[in-house]
Amino acid sequence: MAQLLLSFCYSRPLGYALARYDTESEALEWIDLGATPFPVHGATGICLTEQGFYAALHLSQGTMLADFDMDCRLRRVGVLPQILDAHSIVIWKGAPLIVGTGTNQVFSVDWPSGQEPAARVFFELEPGADTLHMNSLQVFDGHLYLSMFGRKSAGELSWKSARDGKIVKLSEDSQVVASGIYHPHGMFVDRDTLCSLDSMNGAIVPIDGAIADRYPPLLGYIRGAACDAENIYVGVSIPRAFSKSRGCAETAAQPTGCGTNGCGLHLIERASRQTKWLDLSPFGAELYDIAVWPGTTPISCPREQAMVSRLHAMNLESASLSATWTRLQDERKTIIEAINDLIAVDHDYRAAGRILERLSTGADPDFPESKLLHTLRQLCQLAMANERTAA
Repeated sequence: MAQLLLSFCYSRPLGYALARYDTESEALEWIDLGATPFPVHGATGICLTEQGFYAALHLSQGTMLADFDMDCRLRRVGVLPQILDAHSIVIWKGAPLIVGTGTNQVFSVDWPSGQEPAARVFFELEPGADTLHMNSLQVFDGHLYLSMFGRKSAGELSWKSARDGKIVKLSEDSQVVASGIYHPHGMFVDRDTLCSLDSMNGAIVPIDGAIADRYPPLLGYIRGAACDAENIYVGVSIPRAFSKSRGCAETAAQPTGCGTNGCGLHLIERASRQTKWLDLSPFGAELYDIAVWPGTTPISCPREQAMVSRLHAMNLESASLSATWTRLQDERKTIIEAINDLIAVDHDYRAAGRILERLSTGADPDFPESKLLHTLRQLCQLAMANERTAA
């Protein structure tokens, strides 16, 4: 059996996003992200290096590129604010490439020792917003490949309507080498074959190379894959009931391959093509990337200890969220009182100004009520301007 590196995207609690996992004992050990300068909301791309590995860590806005040693200890971290919704990472011609899904771009990162990383656009297609959902990069037979969902159907908001996913060979003038894949993710090289996951159909699709093997159909929304001499490892995420990008409930049908397995790994034995299910639901809801870890340090943390560690952190975060909710309620009451005062002063905009000042004191800009405050300010300014014009 093997040790794997796993990344959990959009993870909770904060910071519980990377782990080392033993497929035989099913022991899991969290990788410490406590030294990062900002809270980590999840991890996506993992890329092995000669000295350890890189990982893309999600911030509330932008990306951190983290560099780990062979003991999975954080060596350095750099903030890349221009890379929005980072996905996969590969090393291409000596430099890390990162997919900036949020802007339809791929970035090359220059990161000299002792300096901050700098990113430049390596490839882009209709840049500006996530309209194609570029995600996975892979190097195969000296060429660089990129996967993308393609466009949503006309008038549709959900990515579930994007059914014509493509694989593009970037090193050959962006040649499309495969299409019609329903949510391509997690390209990986299985011996002499380049493969992609068809996430919605639970299928492993040969893309280039020998294309001789047949792979068993898999349950779940599959994303993230890796292999070694004995096994193929395919990640499964719980389908989202709530759209991250649209901020509302998902109403479209579930993936064809979706079952009730939750979050975990399909281990496919090469010799028999039999599959084994490894449950990771106690550790997260969504896997993104998998890498076979060459390190030899055994995982000393029992599975139960990793579960308890996450539970304790979840309890602490829940207490913080409860305090935030209480503060939100207090701010809501203040706004209601202020609106009532504004009505009562009979268009006295000087009094309105005092109310707006009161609202501004200590207001949290992340709360929706702050948008109401901004609207009130605009209305007040407009009314005063109209008064001056009328005079």
